[in-house]
Amino acid sequence: MTVGQRDAGKLSGDAYGGRWHGPVIVLTHHPPPEPHGDQHTFAAGPITGAVHWAQWQAGDKDVEVLGSNVTGQCLQAGLVDEIFVLVLPVLLGHGTPLFPGGGLDRVNLEPISSTPSARVTAMRFRVIKPAGGADGG
Repeated sequence: MTVGQRDAGKLSGDAYGGRWHGPVIVLTHHPPPEPHGDQHTFAAGPITGAVHWAQWQAGDKDVEVLGSNVTGQCLQAGLVDEIFVLVLPVLLGHGTPLFPGGGLDRVNLEPISSTPSARVTAMRFRVIKPAGGADGG
C-alpha cells in the first residue's frame, strides 16, 4: 500500500477493518529519523520510485494507493491502471477535494463494474492511458 503521510496515521493496523496485512509505504517530505517500528516504511523522493518499490514488494499482487494527493500524483505520472470509488448518498459542503492542487490532466476512464447497495455504490474503472504514455503504449 502506498499512502501519503496525512492518511498514514489513520491506518494504525485497522486498514480495511484490520484485514490489511502487508507493507505500507508512506510518502513524505520529512521522514522520521527513527524507524516506525511496524510495517510502515517512509519514503522521500519521486512518486515513481515509491510506486516501483511498492510493486517490487507486492510481487504478483496489486498495489493500493490511498490518499487524494498521492493518487493525483500517480495519475499524473501514468502509474494507475484502475480506480475503485465508493459513492455514498451524502453531499459534503467542504472537505478534502478528490484530487487537490490542480495540475491533473484529463483522465479518461472505462467502466468495469458498478455495484449498488442501500448505503454505498462501489464503482470500478480502468484508466485509459494516452498512446505513448508512461506505460509505453
